[in-house]
Amino acid sequence: MSAWEDWKQPNEANKAFAVLKELHINSCPRLTGDLPINLPSLTLLVIRDCKKLISSLPTTSALRVFNIDNCGNLKFPSRVYQFNQTLTSLYLHNSFDSLELLSLDIFPNLKSLDVSGCKNLKAITISGKMRLRPPILDSLCSLSISNCPKLVSFPTEGFFAPKLLFLSIDNCEELKSLPPKMDHHMPSLIELQLWRCPQIQPIETWPTDLRSVSIRNCGQLVARQLEWKQSNPIDFTDLSASQAFTVKSEDCFSTITSSTLVSDRKALSSSSQK
Repeated sequence: MSAWEDWKQPNEANKAFAVLKELHINSCPRLTGDLPINLPSLTLLVIRDCKKLISSLPTTSALRVFNIDNCGNLKFPSRVYQFNQTLTSLYLHNSFDSLELLSLDIFPNLKSLDVSGCKNLKAITISGKMRLRPPILDSLCSLSISNCPKLVSFPTEGFFAPKLLFLSIDNCEELKSLPPKMDHHMPSLIELQLWRCPQIQPIETWPTDLRSVSIRNCGQLVARQLEWKQSNPIDFTDLSASQAFTVKSEDCFSTITSSTLVSDRKALSSSSQK
């Protein structure tokens, strides 16, 4: 529907879509607006490749999956309270160019957050009422942030994510630190990926249940971690400042020694040359 420019709604539009559960809009480069507003039963919303879309997004109190891709002119909903209690999956890719701050704690039941290509996003924050203590994100299992060139920080007080299993940060050139106290705040974390974040500083205490760690092109992290004096579950003493290494083990992360890391790196290097 490459020529579709506007959604013409009948007078009885509210009744017509009262039971609609899923809405997919794909590859409509001329579509600008007038999407249905009141969709009380909507649980899944997917909009992709609609670069001119500026319409307000539908409101619903049942939404579980919110997936927006390549829709830069859209504005992030200001009235997210209308669906924040039900949302479990939030995917924002190359969209919402005006978005500068994203508050985690307004989505208490969120299980998966994937943010990529939000070119003006500056900070992952928490709402004002929660600033006296770290928020608890009881449901969050996966957090991925990539290609956000202006992202500078996470909440300084951190956040509790007791069920978080996967954390990936990629190509965020201005980001200088990860959430603090990861060992206490993310006790279930088993996979960590840090790629192309040249300014990230050393991690004071690593989550002890990590099984897979991948760090690539994070110059400050590797160089300064080598000088870190505090005891860590991982010993960086024998690692060279190559700015790229990968650790994978089926055993508990705390049992991995520096010699194991070096042998893993040599094996990976040899396999990559074959």
